[in-house]
Amino acid sequence: MKGRGLSQFRMDAAISEGQRSILVNGNSSLLTDPTGGILPIPSQSAADLGGMMVPYLPLISAITDSSVSIVYAGPVVVNGATDYDIRFQRVYTAQQDATGTLGAREARDVYIDSNTYLITGIADQIYYGSGSGQSIAHEILYSNYQPEGGIAMPLTVSETVNGTTGFTMQLSQISFNSGLTDSDFQ
Repeated sequence: MKGRGLSQFRMDAAISEGQRSILVNGNSSLLTDPTGGILPIPSQSAADLGGMMVPYLPLISAITDSSVSIVYAGPVVVNGATDYDIRFQRVYTAQQDATGTLGAREARDVYIDSNTYLITGIADQIYYGSGSGQSIAHEILYSNYQPEGGIAMPLTVSETVNGTTGFTMQLSQISFNSGLTDSDFQ
């Protein structure tokens, strides 16, 4: 896995069927399957990938953006522990979002452990269907935090969709500022 900020991410995985690659570079995102097929990744899903390795990035981005509303949504139980639920979503003018649904569709909940203050998860909804408003629950869960380069980093990252685990990554090492260039994300 490689990443630079929220807009560049690459994951190359050796799976039983062959190699699978996920690539996000700005507004371009795609998945290459083991047969060599290339599939586009929906923009909402791609937006979450940049923060997958470093859960602090989406929260820092929201805090520094004056068009994002941040509210404490109360306590929530995640993996049996009580966490703080911090919700953030972009605020649009009535002219930008006449129906008031755009900001709600982009809402994210960040779960923060009430004892350690580490991020345990980021949750959102994946919307599908042509304007139907139908959605499914989506979460990225973080655990097994270890100090890496002076920062507590999760070495276990899981993705769930509608409560079913899609994948779990167990990282053995993380390094920062390792000389990545734009060509690493092409």
